[in-house]
Amino acid sequence: MPKMKTNRAAAKRFKVSGSGRIRRSKCGAQHNMIGKSRTRRRRLRDQDMVDKAMEGRVKLLLPYGRSRGAPMSRVKRGPSPRRRHKRVLQQTEGFFGGRKNRYRQAFHVLWKSWQYAYIGRKLRKRDFRSLWIARINAACRINGTSYSRLIAGLKKSGLELDRKILADLAVNDTGAFTQLAALAVAK
Repeated sequence: MPKMKTNRAAAKRFKVSGSGRIRRSKCGAQHNMIGKSRTRRRRLRDQDMVDKAMEGRVKLLLPYGRSRGAPMSRVKRGPSPRRRHKRVLQQTEGFFGGRKNRYRQAFHVLWKSWQYAYIGRKLRKRDFRSLWIARINAACRINGTSYSRLIAGLKKSGLELDRKILADLAVNDTGAFTQLAALAVAK
């Protein structure tokens, strides 16, 4: 049979007497006994009976105290949580301090890193577009025109080249880019 799941605080403080009533130990009798007088320690050893009104509540907290059905069995957290923890800790490998080896902290920073990564994917698109525009503009100036005139001229001529391709032509194939600039200026 599995080990009983119980409220440990209640198991320490309450005991069922032979008559079925519940006794409770007095407050302050569990620790720091050296600083207390002998009389006080003796009084703390005594146990009081729990009120009838509270007995039902206390019984639910004690082992085998659940009257309806079987007692609550102990749940052992086995492979699945370990697997989940391991997966999180593997993803936070290399993080600073407890962020890499404490599950709760690691989970929070991992979640935040996913948010940063999501935002970063959007920002990267903006960054690349601005880089392409800067490259196209630099190549346009060499050919005696500006970026805005080139784009407007290409639209009028019906050429639909995106900025990525134009930037690649500006860097790797200057001859083709010069022809495109001439075509855009002519329109």
